[in-house]
Amino acid sequence: MTDVLIVLAVAAVVILVLIGVRASNRARAEVPTGPDPRREALMRQPLSPGLVARITELCTAGRKIQAVKELREVTGLGLKDAKDLVDAIEAGHRPAPLVQGEIIAERLHRPDLADRARKLMADGQEVQAIRLVCDETGMGIADAQKFVKAL
Repeated sequence: MTDVLIVLAVAAVVILVLIGVRASNRARAEVPTGPDPRREALMRQPLSPGLVARITELCTAGRKIQAVKELREVTGLGLKDAKDLVDAIEAGHRPAPLVQGEIIAERLHRPDLADRARKLMADGQEVQAIRLVCDETGMGIADAQKFVKAL
């Protein structure tokens, strides 16, 4: 009887070890390799020193959500990009200084979100239109889909 228990215990240990090895291999395979060009472009985003100081102040006060909101209002960044940039600023990253009026000029020459989504829909690219709305507004997929269908 004890021999059977020993064999079962050894078999259980072997199975657990195999599961652990497989999980670590899977986790290792999911690690991205190389630089992320989207993130690199985001880190080069120029910001006014006053905005960087305001973001730093809000993060220090524990108001990171407000920092993300204010950054999005000023720059027009999507939710994920704004959060990533706020995290980087909080960690010590200092963006290039903004030449006064650069963001305003960029926003004036940039087509409206609805116009860009309409153009994608006209080209038969509904998924890309929904993704664009999600990225730039922070909406969930269902809300972005309703927005796009209403255009």
